[in-house]
Amino acid sequence: MMPFLASRGSIAPTAFTAILSALLEAAPEVEGAIMVDGEGEAVDQVRRGSATAPEHEEFCLLAAHVQIVHRIASKPLAHQITVQTSDCSLLSRHLGHGYLLVLRCQADSAWSLKLPSLERSVDALAREAFGSAD
Repeated sequence: MMPFLASRGSIAPTAFTAILSALLEAAPEVEGAIMVDGEGEAVDQVRRGSATAPEHEEFCLLAAHVQIVHRIASKPLAHQITVQTSDCSLLSRHLGHGYLLVLRCQADSAWSLKLPSLERSVDALAREAFGSAD
């Protein structure tokens, strides 16, 4: 089992940490997962291996910007947005109440992400956060 880094500083892991870690376990192409609130603030995140403080901040900043893209792309929020770069793929899913799940994947892999594991994670995050899948 690959060790996952929960990037919450000294804050104890949450129920979200376990759900995000399970997603990384089920989808090896996912390098990191972050849950952001409606303002783009990181709620919880996990990544494979170790990460430096700048990498942590970069991932949080990236997720905040994805939140802005969701707002611009659609009213109400777009259900899912995928962005392809030369370095990685980004997949973001609306969880409900303005919250997003943002995944950083290996380049070209977000398109082939195993949908059952993604759907299970989205449902579990929404149930944990809001009491039901939205």
